[in-house]
Amino acid sequence: MKKYLLLACLPVLSLFSCKKEAVNTPVLGKGAVLTMLRVDAATNTFTGGKTFNYETYYSTDGKIPVSSYLRHDGDSGFLAEVYNPANDTIFYGGLSWNSEKEAQLWYPVFDELASFREGGAAANAPVYTSIQQLTPNGMALPSFTVFELWQPVAGLAITQQYMQLPNVKIGLFQYTPHQNSGDTKGQSWVWVLFKDKD
Repeated sequence: MKKYLLLACLPVLSLFSCKKEAVNTPVLGKGAVLTMLRVDAATNTFTGGKTFNYETYYSTDGKIPVSSYLRHDGDSGFLAEVYNPANDTIFYGGLSWNSEKEAQLWYPVFDELASFREGGAAANAPVYTSIQQLTPNGMALPSFTVFELWQPVAGLAITQQYMQLPNVKIGLFQYTPHQNSGDTKGQSWVWVLFKDKD
């Protein structure tokens, strides 16, 4: 019985890997660096971030090498964002199509605001057409205003560091745990900033 239970868990466990290095203090060092900055959709406030450092570089056609996956099984499912070069899941959140059923973000634990301190003058918002929509195939983000979504992260030191790079890549995805209820609880926008080769 234990053998079958383990086999049933393998598809989920395979989404996670130990090859990435999550860091508590955001650092744009050597290698590729990917940072996620989470903005609460209801209040439009920054609620935390997570930075991953990778030893090697990788890019495809000038895009962030992240793929999005959405699975829908009955009234539940998940949204996953996977960093392709290392096959590492960087985001994994539960979804619910039933307002009675709870859905929650399982990974990552976003760092407290202190880890992403304010940096002074706000970084200019990216151009809409330069933003990579990190959505599952055949899907698109709902309409959004770049300036409004950018304001909560514009003054962060980490944002300014990225925006000073000549080759920064910027992505965006939305996490909506309760799909059909209209409940804004837990909804968020996530900016993805990526540093590849200098």
